[in-house]
Formats: sequence, C-alpha cells, structure tokens
Amino acid sequence: MKIIRYSVHKQQMKSSEEACYLSGKRLDAPQRGMNVIKEADGRARKVVVR
Repeated sequence: MKIIRYSVHKQQMKSSEEACYLSGKRLDAPQRGMNVIKEADGRARKVVVR
C-alpha cells in the first residue's frame, strides 16, 4: 500500500471516514504519526501526519 504524506484535520475528514491506529484502535481525529483512514465504501489508506 502506498504511503501518503499530508496534513489531515478533523474538519477536513468526511463524516463517512474513520481514523484508526495501525493496530485498529479507533480515533476521534487523526493523530501525529501513522494512521489508517477507513472510508465508507470499504477502502482504507495509510497516512502520515506530521
């Protein structure tokens, strides 16, 4: 899976998206470091938040 680097803020996330740690623990908003963003259609992407 390709790693994407950009800033993600809670306000920028769509309501149908969910942020998680790599271990699967759900988050209210993306945290600093590696996160997984799960979309409503079942897709997931890894993001690095600096």
